[in-house]
Amino acid sequence: MDKLKPQFLERAIYSREELCGDYFILWIWDEELGKKCQPGQFFEIRAHYSIENAEETRSLPKLFKPISIYDNAEGRIGFFIKKVGYGTNALSKLKAGDLLELIGPLGNGFPIVSGKKILLVSGGIGYPPLWYLQKRLIKHNLIYWVHGGSNQCDVFPCDEVWTEDGSLGKMGMVTEGVRSLIMEKKINLIYSCGPIPMLKECARIALELEIEHYCSLEAYMACGIGVCYGCAVPIGNTEDWNYLRVCKEGPVFNAGGFVEQNVSQIYTSLGRLTLNSPVTIASGTFALENLDFMAQDYLGAYVCKTITRYPKKGNPPPRLFETEAGLLNSIGLQNPGLDKFINDDLPILRETLTTPLIVSFSGSSLNEFKLMLESLEQNEGIDGYELNVSCPNVENEGIAFGVDPEIVYKLCALLAPLTNRELIIKLSPNVTDIAVIAKAAEDGGATSISLINTIWGMAIDIQSGKSMLKKGIGGYSGIGIKPLALALTYRAAKAVDIPIIAMGGIYSWQDALEFFWAGASAVALGTANFIDPLAVPKVYEGIDNFLRERNCTLNEIIGKCEV
Repeated sequence: MDKLKPQFLERAIYSREELCGDYFILWIWDEELGKKCQPGQFFEIRAHYSIENAEETRSLPKLFKPISIYDNAEGRIGFFIKKVGYGTNALSKLKAGDLLELIGPLGNGFPIVSGKKILLVSGGIGYPPLWYLQKRLIKHNLIYWVHGGSNQCDVFPCDEVWTEDGSLGKMGMVTEGVRSLIMEKKINLIYSCGPIPMLKECARIALELEIEHYCSLEAYMACGIGVCYGCAVPIGNTEDWNYLRVCKEGPVFNAGGFVEQNVSQIYTSLGRLTLNSPVTIASGTFALENLDFMAQDYLGAYVCKTITRYPKKGNPPPRLFETEAGLLNSIGLQNPGLDKFINDDLPILRETLTTPLIVSFSGSSLNEFKLMLESLEQNEGIDGYELNVSCPNVENEGIAFGVDPEIVYKLCALLAPLTNRELIIKLSPNVTDIAVIAKAAEDGGATSISLINTIWGMAIDIQSGKSMLKKGIGGYSGIGIKPLALALTYRAAKAVDIPIIAMGGIYSWQDALEFFWAGASAVALGTANFIDPLAVPKVYEGIDNFLRERNCTLNEIIGKCEV
């Protein structure tokens, strides 16, 4: 069937259907248009905009939003939408009788086959195009459909449901069951649509098992018709690839050429590392025992718990106390020491991790830092180092390294010539001027900075008068320190040109965005992981959705805060 040439249309919405949470469906009626639509295609749509009624419509988004075709039966065309930003919020206010402006149908759809055992994999708002597809395939193929979402409001009718919070169906990421389903159902074709990390994981599995796989991609769009090239993504293999337009050559691609490329729309760069995600974890918040639970596809890098040259028993308990707005800890850097890390932990990390490994370590003297780095440099599988300088400095009468710009400079100058790996220095907030310390680190040769570490904190039992921590004063983390962390990130970013990994009170994607505006190139979640082990993917997806709605990249907002 010949495709209809894209055209500008105005159609009245004849019905609106409310779904769970922020989801809704807008229905239009056009029999001739419906005959030309194919599963996987999309329309560019927006709320009616009129120059004549400029006063009423000036607040409406002017760019069209690419929305997949959800259903098409005898001219009844449905658009399944989630309200996540500026453009979709405007669409959410439309009702029956309101005008909808459309351009389409656009793009290339899914190949229609027969006689196949098909697995459909969708996540979140990736559900709609597969609904339309399965209606076309189900008469001539055996189909099994698995769908995942953050919670029960993000999942819809299918054969198997996964939710990240366990509120419905199986708990976890939808990709966790893909491999076993392929084997069990003897699948020979996969169609997928959803978040980029989900598509990448499906692509890797399909490639390994030699299964044909087609995926539908999303991308920022301006024109939607192939003119601006704003939606181009790298497709192909390492030796032979090109930027192809999602609106024109896609949105459906053979996923065999997708797996080798970094198509993340929110990648970021440190000094010597390019991260597929700007979301990392603070040291000590995910142990080896938790790696299988960690959503690595959403993680820019894994930072291990800080290690020291020799084993440390840590501080006596009680070591932890929850406050109204955070967590007090006095762990005392308990760890098995450098040798055990290299011999026992590092091989496991090399085998398990699919994301860069940052080794966090601390020393009691400049020379001890040097000796530890030299030992670590002899081992493969390490992508960078985080120098924890909030430890006692025996060479300077017990003062923490991170409060003295001269010592910070000497440490970085000593270690920088010894490695080609990323060299991150983790700074303490307990200083007079963070900008001076950050500049000293940069001048000494650090390739990036992480901040802030915990601040001094204390809690007292009013009945007994005893400290809630055995050591009395401990480190305070959590949402309560966010304003301080944000201010110090802003000050440090104004003082240096090297990237900053920000942390301190980041619980949500909205928190993370504040730090990007302030000048951070990446963020690290700490206490948030204890509250919600799935915080990393939730923050990643929130950032991704925000950038898509604004039609911009992460680099376009980093450090652009106006004061």
